[in-house]
Amino acid sequence: MTWSMWARRAAVGAAALACLSTGGIARASSPPILGVNMQGVDFLTPSAGFEIVSLVTHPPVPRLYATTDGGQHWLAVPLKIQAQPPVSGDMVLPSAVSFASARRGALLVTGSPGACQNGFAVDTTANGGQTWRTAGWFLGADGPTDLAAAADGPVWVINGGCAGTTLTLYQEAAGRMAPLHRFVLPAAQQGAFGVVSAVSLQRLAGGKAIVVAAYGGGASAPLLWGYASSDHGATWRPYSVGGANLKGQVSALGFNGTGEGLALAASAGGAGTLYRTSDGGKAWSAVANDSFAAQGVESITWASSRVVYVLAGNRLWRSSDAGATFQQITQHWRS
Repeated sequence: MTWSMWARRAAVGAAALACLSTGGIARASSPPILGVNMQGVDFLTPSAGFEIVSLVTHPPVPRLYATTDGGQHWLAVPLKIQAQPPVSGDMVLPSAVSFASARRGALLVTGSPGACQNGFAVDTTANGGQTWRTAGWFLGADGPTDLAAAADGPVWVINGGCAGTTLTLYQEAAGRMAPLHRFVLPAAQQGAFGVVSAVSLQRLAGGKAIVVAAYGGGASAPLLWGYASSDHGATWRPYSVGGANLKGQVSALGFNGTGEGLALAASAGGAGTLYRTSDGGKAWSAVANDSFAAQGVESITWASSRVVYVLAGNRLWRSSDAGATFQQITQHWRS
């Protein structure tokens, strides 16, 4: 998670965010970082956002937090997971978060890692977390995934499938997740670039949406392929993104609405390198201070055309210059 619709979210005003900051967020002391596993983060504006974490207990306990000061201080948001495991005795945890406004948001809920038979479910809220409902489970999906809530429409989830060969867009409908569109690479590309390794889903204003997926990689350069829609996902136009100067397999992707993007790529057995682009993905360059990326990137979220947050190595990092440089944010949580 994606996991950002920054162009539309920039219109969210102080009044809409008041429910996040009533009474202010207290400056609580930080718990031990080893006691919290950060799963996903999503920002509505450069200062206001949500984060899903799991407490390192047995079994793990999910917690949802909101911030109004750029991720330094977090206040707990009511959360009760509605999705029940499709396999009796299995545990479920949120793995991504997406909010379209201070009140409308969604959590991607998954079963045990690698348990492809479990698939995913989506829990949604329309009142800032006061109540939640579930869209149920879509079984047989366990590949690269991105989640996008909408202020005026259903939640979308895009998933690479169990084998990572089928990229499918799902839409919340009648209390469940139903397939909306399947994306297929051109025949000339399918042999060498058949496996999806990462995917980014952008929902923009006016019914526009963009999907960018990374295929192949490893010993060779990956293929980045895009799909664009201007009619709320009814039809899609494929196009080549580029990515020839990326090295290795891409495991994380994130774009904003004006062409800037980030990608984490690593050769087999090697540490990950964070790359940035300013032309929609045609050309990429390595980020200078990306030592944090060696531990893996869980989440990339754009809060504006310049501000981007990266969740990596169980730490939150912020860039104010479209990914050219990053600074770690010291986080404090309060129940």
